[in-house]
Amino acid sequence: MNYTSSEKNRQLEQTKLQEAQQTQQKIQEQAKQEQDKNKQALTDCLQSAETDYSEWWYQACKAKGLLSERCISLHGMTLADYAKEKNISADKQWTVFSDFEKEKSDCSCLLPSYNSDSIDKSRQDEKDVCFKQYPQK
Repeated sequence: MNYTSSEKNRQLEQTKLQEAQQTQQKIQEQAKQEQDKNKQALTDCLQSAETDYSEWWYQACKAKGLLSERCISLHGMTLADYAKEKNISADKQWTVFSDFEKEKSDCSCLLPSYNSDSIDKSRQDEKDVCFKQYPQK
């Protein structure tokens, strides 16, 4: 009878151990999911800071009259619009992606330091907020 009771105790302890391991595994999975979510949120936040920076730079160049009409029209254009302008069908628009990106990237200007320093500082401030809001472990 003691043997049976001992066997039951061993099985009970083994069950408790398995439950504890499963709980620990769930906790680790949840922590990993939170970490991945936080990492993605940081990436999105930093991307937003870069997008804002580009927009501020564009707006400063435009305000100073340093952009061509073509550059101004390209600014609001999507790849689909660009492909249509080039008479490329929607299913082949990817073929002009690099041309589109190159043409857009050529649309910039040199700004006086008082403008560029302010824009650079704003970008860095936004990035700092991102790192504080979404710290990485």
